[in-house]
Amino acid sequence: MTNNLSDYKDLKILIIDNDSTNSNFVEQLLKNEGYQKIKSVLNVREAPQTYLDYNPDLVLLDLEIPHEHCLAIFEQLQAINTKSILPTILMMEADDTHCKCEALNLGIQHVIEKPINHNILLATIRNMLRLTDSYNKTQSLLSSHMQKTEEKLIESLLLSIKLLGQETERHIQRVSEIVYILAMGLNIDEASARSYAKASQLHDIGKTHIPAEILKKPTRLDVDEWTIMKQHTLLGEQILNSFQGQTIHIASIIARTHHENWDGTGYPCRLSKNRIHIAGRLPAIADVFDALLMKRPYKDAWKLETAIDYIKTESGKKFDPAIVNVFVNQLEKIIALYN
Repeated sequence: MTNNLSDYKDLKILIIDNDSTNSNFVEQLLKNEGYQKIKSVLNVREAPQTYLDYNPDLVLLDLEIPHEHCLAIFEQLQAINTKSILPTILMMEADDTHCKCEALNLGIQHVIEKPINHNILLATIRNMLRLTDSYNKTQSLLSSHMQKTEEKLIESLLLSIKLLGQETERHIQRVSEIVYILAMGLNIDEASARSYAKASQLHDIGKTHIPAEILKKPTRLDVDEWTIMKQHTLLGEQILNSFQGQTIHIASIIARTHHENWDGTGYPCRLSKNRIHIAGRLPAIADVFDALLMKRPYKDAWKLETAIDYIKTESGKKFDPAIVNVFVNQLEKIIALYN
């Protein structure tokens, strides 16, 4: 053979076989070829959870049970598979043409008939792994390209917000930093915390479609003007929903929900408690706290202690109590942003 399975030793194989003799033989066959990442499951009921935990690149399915049950197991794996394909090789009796057609129609890529020719099995596995490896690398490149494209899009959208004023630029940066501190304080994983922080910079993107005379009005807004101003949440969601990307999607949720209140008195949808996405609950506090400390045409900047007391007072009313607790515990880091 020109290629050896060791060329793909970083890829993982899951063997689902309720016959331990067969399973051990195939596993040893692969190890002899240099492949190292192999896992076997004998109890078919454990197959779905094992698949989720192991996240294999290739599945070898060989079950001494009626073919309809065997195919049902494959369908269970398909239902929980998060990848666009589920590379699978089915080993079955040679005289069951109906089962072979069913298997191929379901999406099983290769069917090998018994008695198994070891060279054919190894060659088929090698070809499947080569394709899987190529697919994974292509997906990785595509994901990297999409991420770079999304980052450029976010930069462009941020530029449109920053045109609203220099203080707006500083505001969105501080909101982003506070969101990150709060997310980490809630023990949200690092990647999600950074994603929420990045997305929160676009929380007021809808204000780019609000008339300037309302945005820059030196006195408090009247009822009609306030009705228009509140539309920036829905406008922001509409703007962001016209684009694609994981961070953009989170930003659209934030744009719509960052003015919802924990007690259901907010806008635009009067959502309450956990019906408000955590991505919206985090910047809700950050946005208000920073806005209180800013001088506006219609108000003076609040003193730091007064702004902190306000956040505490609104726990369970305007804000998620759990996030307020984190806010209080992380005050030293938050206050440092203003030094």
